[in-house]
Amino acid sequence: AVGGSGLPHQASRETQIAMGERLRAAQGWGAWPSCSSKLGLR
Repeated sequence: AVGGSGLPHQASRETQIAMGERLRAAQGWGAWPSCSSKLGLR
């Protein structure tokens, strides 16, 4: 969805955060519907 190579769990913490921020910028909190609802983010 946002690029990168390999499996997400094999990426560094920094890379995982960067990719998560890129995904949120592109799709909003709806990319994580259950978590964002529980946290009141959408």
